[in-house]
Amino acid sequence: MAVALVVFVIGSRMYKKVKPQGNVMLEVSKCVGFAIKNRFRHRSKKFPKREHWLDWASDKYDKRLIAQIKMVLRVLFLYIPLPMFWAVFDQQGSRWTLQA
Repeated sequence: MAVALVVFVIGSRMYKKVKPQGNVMLEVSKCVGFAIKNRFRHRSKKFPKREHWLDWASDKYDKRLIAQIKMVLRVLFLYIPLPMFWAVFDQQGSRWTLQA
C-alpha cells in the first residue's frame, strides 16, 4: 500500500489536472427535470415516442450527459433492496430472535 502511495505521489507531475467546472448535481437535476417536463408536455401523437424518458431532454442537453445519467440510474436501481437487507440482517442479533 505504501509503495502504491509513493508511485502515485511521484507520478503526480505527469497527471493532467483539470479544475472542476460547474455543479454536476445541479446539471443532472436540471436535465432530469427538463426531461420529465417535456415528457408530460408532449404527450400527443404529434410527437414521436422516445426510447427512454431521459431522451426527452436531448433538445437542450448533451447526448453524453444523458447517457451518463442513464448509467447512474441503472446502478442506483441496484441499491433499492439494500435497506430491506440491512433491516433483516440487523434483526438477526436482536432480542426478539434470542427470545424465540
